[in-house]
Amino acid sequence: MKTCFKLASFICLLFLYHNSTAQINRKIILEDITAAWCGLCPEGLATSNQITNNFANVIPIAIHIADPMEIPETAAIGDIYTGSGVNAFLLDRYLFPDLQFVPFTFEYQPLALKIAERLSVPANVNIDLQNVSYDTLSRTLQATVKAQFINSVENYNDLRFNFFLVEDSVISTASGYAQVNFFDAVPGYFYSGAGNPMYNFPHRHVLRAALGGTWGTENSLPAPNSIAISDTFIHTYTYTIPEAWNLSKLSLVGMVQNHDTLNYHNNEILNAQDISLIDALTPPNLPIDTTFVDTTTVIVDTTTIIVDTTVVDTTATYIIHTKQPQFLQVFPNPANNLVQISYYLPQNGDINLAIYDLSGKKLQLLQQEPKNTGNYVFLWQANSLPTGIYLVGLTQNGQQMYTKLIISK
Repeated sequence: MKTCFKLASFICLLFLYHNSTAQINRKIILEDITAAWCGLCPEGLATSNQITNNFANVIPIAIHIADPMEIPETAAIGDIYTGSGVNAFLLDRYLFPDLQFVPFTFEYQPLALKIAERLSVPANVNIDLQNVSYDTLSRTLQATVKAQFINSVENYNDLRFNFFLVEDSVISTASGYAQVNFFDAVPGYFYSGAGNPMYNFPHRHVLRAALGGTWGTENSLPAPNSIAISDTFIHTYTYTIPEAWNLSKLSLVGMVQNHDTLNYHNNEILNAQDISLIDALTPPNLPIDTTFVDTTTVIVDTTTIIVDTTVVDTTATYIIHTKQPQFLQVFPNPANNLVQISYYLPQNGDINLAIYDLSGKKLQLLQQEPKNTGNYVFLWQANSLPTGIYLVGLTQNGQQMYTKLIISK
């Protein structure tokens, strides 16, 4: 009977979550305190994946402890909340009134129950990320976090902005990155037969940098009792992204959090917002090709695909994506040298194929000539461009299409 009651409560809360408008302005930060040396931590990742598959408004962040992905901020979080123990979850670092502890175990149902409960309550502040810029030469990122208060916050202690940089699928062959896996010999379990340890393991949602530190940027917001409903504040962060980070896998997370030096139970994250770096840098109102890359590939049939051999490497295997129709696509992406640009022309006419920076400035003209309807592949050596994010643009008969290209060297 007790189990049935818990299940009924869980279903009821999920119903309220999915049928309420309250959750629209709230996102939860789900911090997974984890480590590559922890053999039980793959279960935490499986639970995190299950949560994000079922809750769109959850931002997963991996807090690594005592492995190569640890940073001072993750070490401090682990020390305060679990005594550096793993595996455990934090939900907005929030202490629910009916619970004694901030951390949760990696069991799905009690975690999902509390996520649904928190998402059903409107946030006190809306968060937005604005004015994101990235200099490809200096690798300098700049972004502004905007907070608009929509409810009273006078009961909080010390509100602060913070800004996280999160890299997804961190893979390395260096020592300490292989993920220990106690489930390797468990039949039918997640990561069963995947090895122990799992080499080349993609570590998901790794917190790479917390620009406001563990507890937020001091003095970045006024005293809570002086903040009125509808007040708006901003804070701008600047950071130089290390060469080793994968720009195409990088996300930005802005937030407002409370800080209480006397009681870590009160260090609640009020609300957050996230966006991928690529999406943040995509110029507005451009007809970006957002077709997902289909990894199923075939050898180019030269009877139906016209290959432009201006920069042909005769040893290369020409590859096209089988998902159709496609207008414009690049492969590989990210790329470090040879780039294959595939496009389909629905009509005859003059085309203009070029490389642009994110401000729309044309950097290099690749093709400018009349072409007939059909599929085309253009091979281009990208070694003249530094590491960064660019746009490949195709224009025909006044119609324009762009797709994003990451150069990573």
